[in-house]
Amino acid sequence: MTAPRALARRELIETTHASRAAFDALLDRMTPARLSDGSLDGGRSAKDVIAHVTLWERFLRVAIETSLRGETPDWPEPGSTIADLDKINEREFLASRGLPLEDIRRDAADSFAATMRVIESLTEEQVSDPRAFAWIADRGFPLSVMVRANMDEHYDEHTEQITAWLAQRQAPT
Repeated sequence: MTAPRALARRELIETTHASRAAFDALLDRMTPARLSDGSLDGGRSAKDVIAHVTLWERFLRVAIETSLRGETPDWPEPGSTIADLDKINEREFLASRGLPLEDIRRDAADSFAATMRVIESLTEEQVSDPRAFAWIADRGFPLSVMVRANMDEHYDEHTEQITAWLAQRQAPT
């Protein structure tokens, strides 16, 4: 997978809202039983995917908020690196799988709203300048790329995954 391209602040906000709207629209067409059907990917369900994207939104939001306080965040979380991605995803899958669908959906909506408030509070320079945040400056890309990887590109990836799964099942949602 190639890295998402950088976007200006306004386009980043619009693209993120559009991708999330498409993701949510797909989920809204599915019944609770279908959302909880564990045959999507390795025993996971669309409900698990919702919890997964929420987790990475939260990691992103915490990192940005930490940076805005003048501190350097641990990415994606304290005591880990991006090399721990699979371990983090598996841990969170196991932790969230027993939660009610309604709680997962509410948490997802709240997380998206909170993360977008933080992103919308940023300046063009903070979004577009690769040196604006020390924790990603050494990667040579601006914050907009991190936002895209953890939000709009992430929603698009899982929208495609769920759409393909539904098509394979050839059953009404």
